[in-house]
Amino acid sequence: MAARIDALPAQEDARATLYDVAEQALPLDDERALEAVVWSYFLLSNRHDPELLREHTISHASWIDRLTALARTAYGAGPAAGEMEQRVRALVACLDGLALNAVTDPAAYPSELQRCILRTQLDLMLERKPTP
Repeated sequence: MAARIDALPAQEDARATLYDVAEQALPLDDERALEAVVWSYFLLSNRHDPELLREHTISHASWIDRLTALARTAYGAGPAAGEMEQRVRALVACLDGLALNAVTDPAAYPSELQRCILRTQLDLMLERKPTP
C-alpha cells in the first residue's frame, strides 16, 4: 500500500490527494482485497504476539501521521492538533471497518459504494464544525 501511495501523482488539490491516499486502504481490486484479508489476519494475530503488536503500533502511528498531515493541508487553518487527530482516527476506523466488511461481504460493499462512503467520511472530517 505504501508503494502505491508513494507512486500517486502529485496534485494541487489537497483534498483530492487525501482522498487518493485514503482510497488505497480500500479493497477496490483483487490486489487490495488480498491485502485487506492479510491485514485482518495480521490484526488478529498481533493480539497474542508482542513483536507483531509492536510492528502494528509503528505502522498504525505512521498511517495516522501521514493522514493527519494530509488532512491538515486539506483543511487549512483549523482544528487544534488533538481534534484533527481525532478526526483522522475516525477516518481510519471507517476505512478499517469498510475494508473488513467489503472483503467479508463484497456484494454488499461494491467499489462505488466504498468510494461514496469514503467521500462522505471526508466531508464529515473536513467540515468546519468542531467535533464534540
